[in-house]
Amino acid sequence: MAILKVLQYNQIKSLIAAAIIGGSLLSAPLAQAEEVIRLDWKQVQNSTDPLKGLDLQKLEAEKLRLSDQKKSPEAAAALSLLPSAGHFYAGQTARGAWVLGGFAGTALISFLSSYLLSSIDNNVARTAAVIANIAPLSAYWAWNISDAYYQTELNNQDIDQKIRDISLKQKEYGYYSTILNFNF
Repeated sequence: MAILKVLQYNQIKSLIAAAIIGGSLLSAPLAQAEEVIRLDWKQVQNSTDPLKGLDLQKLEAEKLRLSDQKKSPEAAAALSLLPSAGHFYAGQTARGAWVLGGFAGTALISFLSSYLLSSIDNNVARTAAVIANIAPLSAYWAWNISDAYYQTELNNQDIDQKIRDISLKQKEYGYYSTILNFNF
């Protein structure tokens, strides 16, 4: 990263200290020190430094916004008693739409197979019709609940990672500002 090097910083301090100890504020050492600061600050501004331009207050606001986006996996699972409602609650509208469409398709195939099996006139076929009607929908419904819980948990982990990244940036930014004695 392009920051003021500690050696240059110490050199600037020694130039300023020499000027002050010398009994007068010599303009040449101070001008040299100002030029070094100006050149290094331009390097910091023009570099690809990831900390350039960060505002600590904006980072804190972003952390709060992200923490507000976290959802309860238990609530998502409970809402998934109605297929895909947990996905919509978690903010995964596209996945929720696919889950809802899958549930509708499973229900259609399940009812059609049940109807065809129930038209056969024996007890085994009727039992198979009940199983064909209940089993696929129950399995899909159970998967829907577990997937809503799992996806919400994954979203929360992603949000937690983003919050940790922001905290690291804040620590790093604060660290550099204390090394350089700059108050951002």
